[in-house]
Amino acid sequence: MVMSSEVKITFNRLNYTHDGEYLCRNGYPYEADLIEYLPAFYKNGNPKRGPNRARQKKSQGFWAAQCAFRGLPVNGTITEIQSRLRNGPQVMVPELVKIENKLTAEVKEKRRLAKEEKQRKAEIARQKEESEATRDLIRRFHKSENSPKAILLKAWRSGMPAAARELAIPYEIIRTSMDLSSDWIIIGITQSHVDTQVSRIREEEKIFNAAQAKIWAEREAVEDARRVEEERVRLEAFAKETAAIAKQSEKDGMWDVAGEYLATCAKLDDFSSRYDKLILTVYRIDAGSKSQMFGKFDFGVVNGWFRFENPTGKTRTPSTAEKIAKIGKKRKRDSWDVGENDDGDDGEEKDDEEGLYHYGTDGDADEPNGVYLLNAENRPSSKQPIWQYRWRGRNSGEGEIQTDADKVLESVTFSGRGGAEMTGTFRWDYIIGECKFTAVKVKMGNPKEASKIEIDLEWERLTERAHDREGSRRWGR
Repeated sequence: MVMSSEVKITFNRLNYTHDGEYLCRNGYPYEADLIEYLPAFYKNGNPKRGPNRARQKKSQGFWAAQCAFRGLPVNGTITEIQSRLRNGPQVMVPELVKIENKLTAEVKEKRRLAKEEKQRKAEIARQKEESEATRDLIRRFHKSENSPKAILLKAWRSGMPAAARELAIPYEIIRTSMDLSSDWIIIGITQSHVDTQVSRIREEEKIFNAAQAKIWAEREAVEDARRVEEERVRLEAFAKETAAIAKQSEKDGMWDVAGEYLATCAKLDDFSSRYDKLILTVYRIDAGSKSQMFGKFDFGVVNGWFRFENPTGKTRTPSTAEKIAKIGKKRKRDSWDVGENDDGDDGEEKDDEEGLYHYGTDGDADEPNGVYLLNAENRPSSKQPIWQYRWRGRNSGEGEIQTDADKVLESVTFSGRGGAEMTGTFRWDYIIGECKFTAVKVKMGNPKEASKIEIDLEWERLTERAHDREGSRRWGR
């Protein structure tokens, strides 16, 4: 029990309070050891800055209170008060010790008496409750012909069990699903009567549970039907949307496969349950006689880039302007690197110290230069639906580059109207091995967005050399 009010006293014209445990001045109790609070100094008088920063800082009221407990003057600056405490007595004034001990003893005695009084009142209340319960049972079982053999009480006095024991009447307390808010008590003339009443209640409970189960089953059936209908409507709307996208993707018998695809893959779904969608966006950049087709993917646990290879198997020889820079040398952006908002100049040069390398030049890749360069007529079509690709990317956890991913040649097959459907393979040995995925086009491509992507730079940011460089920065290896 905690005292709700403080005791106020005055000693040497200074006011103190007692909170039930300690004597306090300005709300602060006596501190016997002030070493951990007082600033530390070297022998030459200079403060020890390091230790002092670690010490807990106290207010002037605290320091003045410590002076008061020791019988020292309480006026002056904090520095003056601290000096006074450092050189003065380190014990509480004996008179204050006596006052504190006296008040503490008085509080303890008051608490003891209050506790005893509380127990006394509780015992009186218990006896009264049991006495009233006893009279109630005697009234109910007064041994007349109309007296019940057993009674069920859903709301009952707390003293009822003790009263039944006092009268030597059998009883049983049960909990039932019909009333989860409280226990029921069954009291009978004999144990047999009590057992019969309990059995009857349990039978009623079975009927109640069956009815509740039926209600819940009906509700669940309604909810299932609602979910099925919502899914049907969603799929119907999705089918209409994708059909419209497929129609847009077919122009004069040609396929326009650029755009955003919604992918599904059982293995990826298992690892990417916290992600709503698996997205693959296909881009195509045409610059004069040369083109490139690539994709940006986010498969939940892994993300990165696809680069589609020339399906004819013929490596296009770059022109002089398309020559690939060597590692360690600076390069200028290709024509497809220039975004619509650029002014057409070559832009800022970047060297390999920034982790930007031109594709096919890192010494890791097996593909020949120009393998990703396409002729204008190299497009997915009903006659040329299968396209091979390589990928590079990062895991979505720590963002670590997945080395050797581009060593495996994978493929996708475009199909359906306008090539708006896709099936393919994706291999990631680090987590899932090889998996098959399907995808459907949900959005048309955006040429402006595509023109702003510097795919060569994105690709070179994901080389094995870039991985090693990031590793040395991250882990110092």
